[in-house]
Parts: sequence; structure tokens; C-alpha cells
Amino acid sequence: MPQATGHEGREPRPDAEWWRAFFLGSFGTLQLGGLREATAAAESAFLIEMLDLAPGSRVLDVPCGSGRHARVLAGHGIAVTGVDFNGKLISHAVERAEGLQPRPQFSVGDMRALSYAEEFDAAFCFWGSFGYFDPEGERAFARGVHASLAPGGKFLIDTPVVESLLPGFLPRRWWWLGEGDDRVRVVEELHYDLESGRLNVAWLFQRGAGEESHDVSMRLYTCQELCALLRSVGFSRFRLVETLSGKPFEIGSERLSLIAIK
Repeated sequence: MPQATGHEGREPRPDAEWWRAFFLGSFGTLQLGGLREATAAAESAFLIEMLDLAPGSRVLDVPCGSGRHARVLAGHGIAVTGVDFNGKLISHAVERAEGLQPRPQFSVGDMRALSYAEEFDAAFCFWGSFGYFDPEGERAFARGVHASLAPGGKFLIDTPVVESLLPGFLPRRWWWLGEGDDRVRVVEELHYDLESGRLNVAWLFQRGAGEESHDVSMRLYTCQELCALLRSVGFSRFRLVETLSGKPFEIGSERLSLIAIK
């Protein structure tokens, strides 16, 4: 196994808006190149089951990235609205959605400033896109999603939590992303801050002789804390399952999918 060199033990020091540079950099390029497209069908089937979606359902996907879930859901007759701050990804999503019926609707926007009012039957935030902001930013996002849902609407958050990540915590790991000439080696140095409850990660992207680094920070909630946050903005009932398997979530499960009901 190749070893990371020159970066071991570097403590990440992310700024408050680290996500802008991260998703506009190498990671965003990988998304434009089709990152995780192969998993979109299975993930969308999971969303359909957990959110009780049917043809004609109206769904909010935020952040939507390149629209990979929206395109699959459209094939099931589901009307998807996607929001993401990254204009390049939104342009890509719009282009790829050409000809689909119902055609997904995409817009550039801040997930903390959603302005919909009871327009959707369900919403989802998939692939660890929750926990990026300060406490008020997190509440603003949760409030916006709650306001966007019709009564009885469901909100699914797929994310690592304390109960999933810490039992098998690895302070250093690496893997390959992408394929062919676009393949990138990713190295992570992880630091969990016990005082703030944030997971701070130094990411290193290596392609050929070049490399690019980013410092990332996300709040790592416990299940109880995540339920409490959502309850504080109006959600009333919760279901906790393991992402993709749908089995009841338990300590050591790989990822949490929390379904909150308005």
C-alpha cells in the first residue's frame, strides 16, 4: 500500500467557509467528471423507499451537486428541484437533464437561505452534506427545509455521526477517486475536536506530479443532538436507519440516514 509522505500529522485549520474552495477545486472537478454516478441508482432506490416517493411526488434535493439523484428520480416520474451554491455543477446538472420528463429544476442558491413554502412532499440532503456551518447556519438550513415541506413531509439526512465514525476511527486514510487519466489519489488526515464536536480533515488530492490540499470542518453530531436540532425547528417524529441497507441504525453502523417528519 502506498504511504502518504510529507503530510502525516498536519493538523487542519479550516476557515468558516472552507466549503467554497473545496467544492470549486479538485473535488468539484471530480463531480463534473461523474463521481459516484455508478451509485446513484441504488441510492435513489433507497430514497424512494425511505421517503415513500411515487410518480408525481415533489422533492427538494439540497445540496444537489451535479444532479445525479435528480436524474434517476425523474425516470421514476418524480419532480425534483435541486439547489446548490456551485454554479458549474448547476450548469452541468441542467445540461444533463435535457429531455427528461418531468425535467428536474435546478438553481444556484445558498442552502441556508431557502425560500420555499410547503411546496414539497419530501426533501433530502445526501452524502454527508450536513454539518458544514456554524450552529445558526445549521438551524437556518433546517428551518428552510421544514418550511419548504407540506404537512407530513419527510426530510432525509444521510451523514456520518459520532456513533458511526468514532467506534472505528482512523486518523489517516487514503483511496482513489475517478478513473483513467482523471484518477486522483485522495489522502485524509482526520482530527476530532472533543470540545467543539467538529471533525477537522486535511484533504490532499494527488494527480500525477501535482497535488492540491484543502482543510475541511464539519460538525459531527450524535443521533440525539441531530434529532434535537431538527425538533427545535418543528420536526416532530424521527426514524433512524443505516444508509442503503435500511436496517435500524446502531452503534458502528457505517452511516446514518435520519428521516424527520414534519
